[in-house]
Amino acid sequence: YADAGDRLMDDPSPATRLVLGTAQLGFPHGINNKHGQPTAEEAQGIVAEAWRCGVVEFDPAQAYGSSEAGLGQALTALDVGGRARVITKLDPALDPADGPGLDRALRRSLQLLNIPRLAGLMLHHESQLAHWEKGFGRWLGRMREDGLVAAIGVSTYTPDKALAALDTDGVQFVQIPVNILDRRFESAGVFRRAQDLGKSVYIRS
Repeated sequence: YADAGDRLMDDPSPATRLVLGTAQLGFPHGINNKHGQPTAEEAQGIVAEAWRCGVVEFDPAQAYGSSEAGLGQALTALDVGGRARVITKLDPALDPADGPGLDRALRRSLQLLNIPRLAGLMLHHESQLAHWEKGFGRWLGRMREDGLVAAIGVSTYTPDKALAALDTDGVQFVQIPVNILDRRFESAGVFRRAQDLGKSVYIRS
């Protein structure tokens, strides 16, 4: 997580600036994963250890198998669902013009996670931005107005799409892939643009 003005996180301490990705709670995920999907008990242990270390934000996705359900069960078992911050991603297979279908998908996520409100809701793929002006953006804005989502974001893969997402009214944060060898986003001015706009940047591997 990179600070960029108006942070989603209120506490800037190092632990709370970390987000636990929970794709592996939903299906066998990861190039180094030799054990497959963790059991419910193992998932609870992973989430409990992250919470003990000060991590309060979690990142599942509708398209990541049972990741939302697994995370929801763990948060409920630990009795921290009311304090946890969850950012999930809309299934890219959803029809962005189908408002009722999107409503159902969001309600199901909240039900599986056993929380009343998302800290963030992301477009799972940058290509979904193409539907923003065709009603997708209005629907997402309505979810914020209804109090079901605190912030809207976009998971991007390229610097130009990250910049386009940041320049989109109604988008509060982007998620980008960065590592010590891949500095494309930095060179393209993504972090600087986010800071200028008071928006946030989440970094994934």
